[in-house]
Amino acid sequence: MDRYEAVLAPWTKDRGIDWEVQLTEDDRNLWNENGMNPPLPGTDDEELWRIQNKAVLYGSYKL
Repeated sequence: MDRYEAVLAPWTKDRGIDWEVQLTEDDRNLWNENGMNPPLPGTDDEELWRIQNKAVLYGSYKL
């Protein structure tokens, strides 16, 4: 959370703007990112999403 807050600070805290951060662990079937369900934990696709820091088409992982 400290790293996240540090990234937000220039647009929130440093400008005197109030903000709230909420993290929840939702059922993966109830959310999409760029129209895709998130990859299953521990899969190559999940690792690619983490590395790219964005939603990537499934099966794009190359060894």
